[in-house]
Amino acid sequence: MFLNPKHNLSQAHLSQGMIVADFGAGPGYYAIEAGRLVEKDGKVFCIDLSHELLRKLSNEAEKFFWIHH
Repeated sequence: MFLNPKHNLSQAHLSQGMIVADFGAGPGYYAIEAGRLVEKDGKVFCIDLSHELLRKLSNEAEKFFWIHH
């Protein structure tokens, strides 16, 4: 069963300006949702062993956010 990042992160009470780390970010479902919650003043750091997944996540995130590499 797929976990719902939006629902699960609502339990974490993330808000504008927070700094978040997503360990084992994988395809970034949680990272993208966390980025929406912390908005432009916040930051989401993504950590994963797969450089390919991080590259794909970075490309996907650029559609929604201003990205610093």
